[in-house]
Amino acid sequence: MHHPPPTLISVAEQPGSFLQSNTLQAHSSLPMDPRGTIMFTTVGRPYYGFDIFSIKLPSDPRQINETCLTDGISVNFNAQFVNDSDQDPTIVFISERSGAPRIFLTRHGSTKPEQLPSVPSSLFHDRPIIRNHKLYFISAHEQPDQLFKSWSALYSTELEVNKITRLTPYGFVDYSPSISYTGKFIAVASYESRPWSGEFHELYTDVVVFQESDPYKRVIVCERGGWPSWSGDSTI
Repeated sequence: MHHPPPTLISVAEQPGSFLQSNTLQAHSSLPMDPRGTIMFTTVGRPYYGFDIFSIKLPSDPRQINETCLTDGISVNFNAQFVNDSDQDPTIVFISERSGAPRIFLTRHGSTKPEQLPSVPSSLFHDRPIIRNHKLYFISAHEQPDQLFKSWSALYSTELEVNKITRLTPYGFVDYSPSISYTGKFIAVASYESRPWSGEFHELYTDVVVFQESDPYKRVIVCERGGWPSWSGDSTI
């Protein structure tokens, strides 16, 4: 039976276009004659900007003045202000400009991001926070002890030393950290020691609080909660 050549499905580069198909002829030098369909998506161009903006509050919704805090290169996201001052919009954020998510800092008045310490072997970094000259971040580079268990864990490092310390106990899974005002307490969304149960639209995490000085003494403050933020040292 004669089979038609495989069809390659890709996203059209023109905005608003639908998926388009292109015919892919099998190369004669291949050791076998592949058949079937390959499906994938792409942004349609190799260089694009996904930037971080700030808006001063209160603000007139009829005349919003946005300030772009990144440089229009690659994908930039999950930014946190380093200082509380309105006059110093220095941010720490995640950027994929190096080919994988890495941690960067953009200082006030500078257009060139500065790469901060991270784990070179990790393909996932998230939610960076700087408090008391220390960097906190999520990474996924240490393999768990069983299948269907996330690699995500919380780490910290002194900015001047670059010695990375794991704060999530081994066997536990933490996401989205938040550091209290003084840096005494840490809150995370956590699976604790549970494996992933297959949920997708809603992650069954708990909000867990612990001190950096004793990360093994963990207290669940909210079941089925996630993505915490601190106000001062006493309110989540």
